[in-house]
Amino acid sequence: MGWPGSVADGRVWANSALKANIENFLSPLPAIPIATVNEAGETINELIPAFLLGDSAYPNNARMVTTFKNTDCARCSVTKHLNQKLAGARYYVENAFGICKGRFRILTRPLECATEDITRAITLVAAVCILHNFLIDVHDETEIIPDLRSEEERFVTREDGDVIDEQGEDGIGAATRDILLRHIRWIEEGED
Repeated sequence: MGWPGSVADGRVWANSALKANIENFLSPLPAIPIATVNEAGETINELIPAFLLGDSAYPNNARMVTTFKNTDCARCSVTKHLNQKLAGARYYVENAFGICKGRFRILTRPLECATEDITRAITLVAAVCILHNFLIDVHDETEIIPDLRSEEERFVTREDGDVIDEQGEDGIGAATRDILLRHIRWIEEGED
């Protein structure tokens, strides 16, 4: 919150306090072992560190796992399968935005106060998020309209925003995403 809508997601991320402190925020969370297949075809356990999930507009590294680009998915069914899983998790976040728009109708149109006072708009959006979480905590019975989109429509990976090198800035690149990909391969080999 607080950036103009015309700024690319990758730029906002690069300048955010969350990115600058991501290791401090996530390092207290435990790494989770998952089964994968190594190059020799042997089943091994690899550790997945706590990470944030983003779309392909963000840099992919150990702490920020991004969805694959459509061209990567077209080349490999395992990559496509993992991408559907990652996009499916992101779907719930997008659904939360829809729920907030349904509950707080002010979010269905541009915020007029943003043109005059951006701080006021930021405070308004933060207040909506806080109220939304409060209503969840008190088990508010607001009717939720079901999502009628098909699976294909829900799991499309967008390629909007800046194109950012998948290696990320820290050079460790796709390590976490690669482990997840090996895990999906392990699952699929177990199904054969």
